[in-house]
Amino acid sequence: MSSWVGSVWLWIIQSTAWPPDRLIWREGNDKGAGLTWLAQETGVPLAQMAGVGDAEGDLCFLQMCGFCAAPANAEPGVHAGVDYVSPYDHSRGLLDIIERVMRDVHEIP
Repeated sequence: MSSWVGSVWLWIIQSTAWPPDRLIWREGNDKGAGLTWLAQETGVPLAQMAGVGDAEGDLCFLQMCGFCAAPANAEPGVHAGVDYVSPYDHSRGLLDIIERVMRDVHEIP
């Protein structure tokens, strides 16, 4: 199994409802808890998952992943704490990160 098979799963956790004023979190639930649950449910080790975040609050779950990245518009503290920073902002940055992970999965130069 490729070391990045779990990466798609993490993007599901990273997705959140919009607008932010309508987010509802149960106490004790956060992205790290969701990631841990997903690893247990799927049998995919955390070391084989990739994560994407843009806020310093994301660093806790990003550091649990085998590979973590951020778009260019991420907070400066996030840039310092991830494996890769895309040169692109927002959704273009996410696409760049996905392309990078997929190249790694398929070992495409």
